[in-house]
Amino acid sequence: MVLRELGLELLELELKLIGKKLALKLLELGREPLLLNIEDALLFWRRSS
Repeated sequence: MVLRELGLELLELELKLIGKKLALKLLELGREPLLLNIEDALLFWRRSS
């Protein structure tokens, strides 16, 4: 049980990191970061990859 919870926490942190990287990338491109949550970030990431 503990390992599963740790895995979920790590996944959540990883998703937050992806969201932050995407927001920074959008800023570099001269756009405002419109990614308000992780779901938006994931949709954007899936479309762009």
